[in-house]
Amino acid sequence: MTLLSLWTWWWREIEGLSPKKQAVATWQNGRISLAGETGGSLLLRLPEQKIWQRQFTMPRSAKPFLRQIFQNEMDRRTPWRADQVYFHLGAERQNDELAVTLSLLPKAAVEPALAELARKNLAADRLELKQGGPAVALADGQPVAIEAEGRARRRLVAIIVGAALLSLIGQNLTQLILDQRLDQVRSQAAATRSLAAENAKLARRQHFPSLRRQEVAPQLARLEALSRALPDDSWVEEISLKDGQVELTGISADPARLLGLLQANGFKDAEFKGPTIKAENGQIFHVSAHAP
Repeated sequence: MTLLSLWTWWWREIEGLSPKKQAVATWQNGRISLAGETGGSLLLRLPEQKIWQRQFTMPRSAKPFLRQIFQNEMDRRTPWRADQVYFHLGAERQNDELAVTLSLLPKAAVEPALAELARKNLAADRLELKQGGPAVALADGQPVAIEAEGRARRRLVAIIVGAALLSLIGQNLTQLILDQRLDQVRSQAAATRSLAAENAKLARRQHFPSLRRQEVAPQLARLEALSRALPDDSWVEEISLKDGQVELTGISADPARLLGLLQANGFKDAEFKGPTIKAENGQIFHVSAHAP
């Protein structure tokens, strides 16, 4: 529980120390009987009305949306539409599913009691669907909590917690300041790392041509040695050097010798890229090799 939520709970409990007028209206045998002080919250009970209950199995992921699901599907799951009933949903986890209990009472069954209360200039704000069980707010149908008998004990706990909160708040304020400073330091460190990474990237781009020249230089040296080793009856018309792969196109009286010359000059995996073609001064060749 966070400090804010703990404070909110404590404040609500302290507010509850002041007495509040509460009353219960019971509708039975066509008559209203009142208990408690009127003028405040009024709970309506209908002990003679039978509550309609059904159980459904739903996926656990549906729990946050249960009320919306049943409002949209009330006429499919029950004989009534959602606007015709007061209902409450109870959900219990069973393995990977939810056991959902739907409790509802048609609004038509409540209207006589509400009318009798109106004649007495009273209005209920809550409806108890079952004796000692779930209750709903008549205004919007949302479930509401019924005050338990142990409320006084909870208020006593709230007072004790309040005393501890005074010390805890001071500690948390100090911790909050330290956390904020730590977040600032972390943000500055992250910005520094980002700048360093960007500088390194720019440096790599700046030195890329020289690095590329260093990589290509040994391959060019091999090609130069190969050109000197070519026999007089062979000459190269086109050279392609890309990503460590060299391709030679030209004419030779004996193209097969070129594969051995490539291997002897440091190239690997020399092979013909296509069949040789007979020409006037020899055969047109197209060979490739890997230049490590």
